[in-house]
Amino acid sequence: MMAKRLLNYHQGLSSYTARLAAYGDRLVPPVCLLCYSAPDIGHGLCSHCQSALPINRNPCPVCALPHHGPLPCRRCRENPPPYRAIVAPFVYAKPMSQLIRHLKFQHRLELIRPLAERWLEALSPMADLPMRLIPVPMDRRSLRERGFNAAVEIARVIGRNLNIASDVKRVVKVRRTPPQSTLSAKQRARIRSGVFQSIAPTTEGLIAVVDDVVTSTETARAGAGCLCTDNEASVVVWAIARTP
Repeated sequence: MMAKRLLNYHQGLSSYTARLAAYGDRLVPPVCLLCYSAPDIGHGLCSHCQSALPINRNPCPVCALPHHGPLPCRRCRENPPPYRAIVAPFVYAKPMSQLIRHLKFQHRLELIRPLAERWLEALSPMADLPMRLIPVPMDRRSLRERGFNAAVEIARVIGRNLNIASDVKRVVKVRRTPPQSTLSAKQRARIRSGVFQSIAPTTEGLIAVVDDVVTSTETARAGAGCLCTDNEASVVVWAIARTP
């Protein structure tokens, strides 16, 4: 009886909070999540900040490296990756880099929805949709320290909009690695070997590995590689931004 009363109380409180928030939005318009002015076209960002987001133009068709298309870049030709392609519609530069850093390191979870929705808007309509989304996992210690995995949250928003399920248990990170920003390209390549493990066979024809930022592509290669070792699955990598 007590548990039922407590449940009813929390449900009523949630409903009241939602109504209060809606009423508050009518009194005080929401502000841009980046420059704190009033947004005028949605997504949590004002028109000025949205227009300032750096578009990934003429990317490599395989690794999405900016300004290296329309043919595959030299690295992708000489060392083909296990994924079909990386889809990253933005460049990791200001103000996109600010948004992603604020999300990850300042715990600004309100940025997840606008980032995911801008990704969807930039790439709509898409031709080939995957059967499953697999967020790049974090190791347990890093997840405990940060409190959330940005890739998981972004995948959930994208998945809800496209009606694609996310599988957060398919791939696990079995070894802790230093932040990529502290490593050289060669160190990243060495340290990513064997860092991910697929705990279930992949039966879908096309799956998407989801991440927030692609830098050296070593994480993308490792994540896709552990999914493609002993099956015929095809993997794409979906990310918000790509470093130049």
